[in-house]
Amino acid sequence: MDFTHLHVHTEYSLLDGSNKIKELIARVKELGMDSVAITDHGVVQAFPDANHAVSPDEDFKIIYGCEAYLVDDLQDLVVNSRNQSLEDAYVVFDLETTGFSTVANKIIEIGAVKVVNGKITDKFSTFVNPEVPIPYRIEELTSINDNMVLDATAPWVLAKSEDTKPRLARVLYNLAETLRICTVLLQPFMPATCEKIFAQLGVDDSLKTWDSAAAVGSMPANATLHKGENIFPRIDTAKELAELDALEAAQKAAAQAANAPAEEPKAEATVASAELIGDHEEEISFDDFCKVELRVAEVRACERMKESKKLLHLTVFDGERERCILSGIAKWFAPEDLIGKKIGIVANLAPRPMMKGKYVSEGMIFAADTDVDGGCSIAFFPDSTPAGARIH
Repeated sequence: MDFTHLHVHTEYSLLDGSNKIKELIARVKELGMDSVAITDHGVVQAFPDANHAVSPDEDFKIIYGCEAYLVDDLQDLVVNSRNQSLEDAYVVFDLETTGFSTVANKIIEIGAVKVVNGKITDKFSTFVNPEVPIPYRIEELTSINDNMVLDATAPWVLAKSEDTKPRLARVLYNLAETLRICTVLLQPFMPATCEKIFAQLGVDDSLKTWDSAAAVGSMPANATLHKGENIFPRIDTAKELAELDALEAAQKAAAQAANAPAEEPKAEATVASAELIGDHEEEISFDDFCKVELRVAEVRACERMKESKKLLHLTVFDGERERCILSGIAKWFAPEDLIGKKIGIVANLAPRPMMKGKYVSEGMIFAADTDVDGGCSIAFFPDSTPAGARIH
């Protein structure tokens, strides 16, 4: 073919080429050409690859060229000069971006130095969150990844300046919208907790549906958040470890006590009478026993009831929530004897309306009959035992 391409740009031409030189030469040969000219913008890095792409015995010619950048020396090199001198103070800055396009790409880092009399007197450096993922190739070149630029949009940072308040509003909106979408997806697994999150976000039922999770930006721009309880409180690691150590120590002590040789019991003092023992219940299977949920609960409030002299109204905390239990122990225990104590309860007993439905008792406490006339004793757990601990 009597034709030579005299203006080929390779992948080394900034913003203007994507062809790999070996693939380009192979294609030119397929088209029947016996030569090609490489004229990248201001670089010659393609020359070695081009040389190795052609064998010495081939009848094919590489024309090495370059589109050089020329400076018009009749024009001023400094724009808007005010007769400054390089001995004066000036700033030299450098930018890292997500790519090389001034239109499509974003800044991810700004670095600058202040120079006075030829010496660096001050330095400045900050990351900038581009609000788009940083491409892997750029991460390789700059060693800057997505995690490093996250703090650039930290609300507590943006709130410090009036100039960044508009951006702060966008960040908070995006955060609230992301929380809404995540909460929609979590509903099948944490329904009660998700309702609490929705209440704090102030969203209506239309924004809780699966379809709404696919529509980013559905929350109103003027949405108002509502302060509520700390739904996922931070764990006090030291306190939790201390409680676990105490529980482990209590279990070891109980095991040692159980394995210790028992003293010969005094029948008249420690063994219940046949009359007190009474009739035995029907035997149950192990599976039936496993259905009974026994837990430690903390008595947070206790009061006598006007409607009954026998009952005490206990408010207990089971590790997750407070619940009401009515217990017929008022004859043997005063409210102040129970407040703050750790007791055992049947946690999964069906709620039982009492006093013609005025109260609902949600469980039963552990208590033992001590005589045939109705004496009562309650099993208390050590203060170190956490509320909600399972009793086996």
